[in-house]
Amino acid sequence: SLDSVIMKIIATSREAADKPGVESAFDLQEVPSIPLDREKVGFALKQIIDNAYKFSADGGRVAVTLAQAEGAILLTVADRGIGIAREDLPKIFEKFYQVDAGHTGQIRGFGLGLYYAREFLRQHGAGIAVESQPGIGTTVTVTFPLPAAETSV
Repeated sequence: SLDSVIMKIIATSREAADKPGVESAFDLQEVPSIPLDREKVGFALKQIIDNAYKFSADGGRVAVTLAQAEGAILLTVADRGIGIAREDLPKIFEKFYQVDAGHTGQIRGFGLGLYYAREFLRQHGAGIAVESQPGIGTTVTVTFPLPAAETSV
């Protein structure tokens, strides 16, 4: 189930543990279990949740919401972090792309986390959308389709 995957990620996240000054809020409603590759989906969700904490300063907030909507399960991860510039948004899922470390204050990585996160989610028929404003924060919404039997209930 997605809620257990999410709670495991949060419980073991070094990014969350390293940010004790960031408030966490969780609203994980009961949703139907869906078939998924726990490793791949776990990796994808870890990238999203870790980034929310990584780019939030002390006094910030990360909210994780899981709910069922019309024919889908929606996971929303919202932060009050540094945000992403409009010109960078279309590029964040590109292989090897990283927002300039000078703007984020982060150590450079390989730029593969969000690339593989999107690929793994797509393999499960899930969509991912990002809304962000610099200085305001970022909201990532992952939409998992429900199996046909679940949508008719």
